[in-house]
Amino acid sequence: SYSFCTLLARNHSRMKDVIAENRGNIPAICRIPGRGSAFLVAPGLLLTGLDVVRSKPEAAKMKAVFHESGKQAPVVVDLKPFSTFFCSAYPEHLSYALVACDMKKIHQVTPVKLPIVSSDWATVEEGDVCLIVQHPLSITTTADTDTIDEHSNVDHSEVKRFEEILSVSETSLLGFKTNSNYNSAGCPVFNSKGVLVGLQSQLNGPNGISSHAVCIKEIVKHLFANGKMSFFETTCSSQEIWSTWHQEGDIIRSLRIMQNFQHTEVIQKAMSELCRYSGNETKLQQIMDNNGPKIILENFCRFRIDEGVVSSALRTLWNLSFGDDSRRKEIVANGGIPIIIQGMENFCKNEEVVEYGCVLLYNLSSLPEHVTSHLCEKGIPAVLKAMQLYPASEVIIKFTLGVLMNVAKNTKDDEHVKTIVQLGGVERACGALTQCSHNEYLVENSVLLLSAVVAHKDFALHPALRACVIPLIRALKIHHSNKTMAKHGNQALWYLGLDPTNRVVIVRNSGLEVLDSTIDAVAQTLGT
Repeated sequence: SYSFCTLLARNHSRMKDVIAENRGNIPAICRIPGRGSAFLVAPGLLLTGLDVVRSKPEAAKMKAVFHESGKQAPVVVDLKPFSTFFCSAYPEHLSYALVACDMKKIHQVTPVKLPIVSSDWATVEEGDVCLIVQHPLSITTTADTDTIDEHSNVDHSEVKRFEEILSVSETSLLGFKTNSNYNSAGCPVFNSKGVLVGLQSQLNGPNGISSHAVCIKEIVKHLFANGKMSFFETTCSSQEIWSTWHQEGDIIRSLRIMQNFQHTEVIQKAMSELCRYSGNETKLQQIMDNNGPKIILENFCRFRIDEGVVSSALRTLWNLSFGDDSRRKEIVANGGIPIIIQGMENFCKNEEVVEYGCVLLYNLSSLPEHVTSHLCEKGIPAVLKAMQLYPASEVIIKFTLGVLMNVAKNTKDDEHVKTIVQLGGVERACGALTQCSHNEYLVENSVLLLSAVVAHKDFALHPALRACVIPLIRALKIHHSNKTMAKHGNQALWYLGLDPTNRVVIVRNSGLEVLDSTIDAVAQTLGT
């Protein structure tokens, strides 16, 4: 008798200790009338079971009741699913939901801490005793019930139960003893140290009735995989986040890290890893398949003053911009062009940033629908400034001329061509023809640019074009075997010849011979 009383006293004392450890969690737990329980895991955000709130329209009709078991008067707040709502669709056993609620009357309530990193994940084993906070439902309540009777004979008041974990399944479901008096749903499970370890429910299902809890670690992993961790405030260090979620060489993990967290050091590491692996076609496709351009550009924009992030992002986007058009379209659809231009402007003293920016703008502007007013108004000055800052960089010169050529070729708006001419684009092309006459790549882009500009007939007579006639003739003589250059150079000379002054220069500088020698290249394109 003495031993039994002593054991009872010890158990009572231990339960009091568990209650004491969880005292701070209790105010965050609420009742969803007729449905079960829920609890705050962030300001204005409830975690509950999918059987409690199954859809936005359903949740919009519900309320949450706080402080029913305390000394304070109960507080009723509306659920706001059209502000935030997320639920698990797969795997089926997770069965949880996140839903927003009105915060006006509960702003002082401290949310339950959701364990974001592995150091906060409590170990759970068979035999552990946990505290489950429930709001009982009728024993007849089933998982597929459309309406639950709030007016049943069951007392819906908050109940704190101490339950032993009877089993831990391979899918991390925690099994408890089934209660024969009532059912429950959306209930938090805490260990003896006040750490959230699970989400419990007991409802009638196809296989009968059982009481189990989804391990909170599995819910957190599911939230991470779906990019929902930004809902939660975290005091975790960058190192804790990285060691928990990073896996070397896993591009999808790197994207999810960038989607879920905003720690500067974490984003720097993740973006650097994306950059490192983006030269691999398989990895590039994984980036595309997992909403990569959007995630990269969002972080590029968010960390636009971080030179390391910007540099790695540009290089990754550069790799993405090759291949089929869909990749370039995805970059542009997510605001890529203005973000890239901003990066070039912010770090104009970093030659690598400017270089990748020029190549990217060239690749993106190759599609006519991407030649927008913003590209012309901001992009043209940006690439010309790059060419001015780095006159010895053949890459920057080549792709600056390429961007200007794409704009002139793909636009129907003469104002865009006027911008190229007014800002000195033609002079830059003429300079490349003169100073880099033996560099076939630079000369070709210069010829293509001039051809595209004079194809807008009003500009064939522009005085700025007169200085290009002799360098163009010389370039076509030097690179006479280049069919692309021959075709477009011939076109440029014909249009330039519309100006009487240019016609004289063409005749006096062997221009007619060049026109004759390049006519075959033109004829081949016409099929004659």
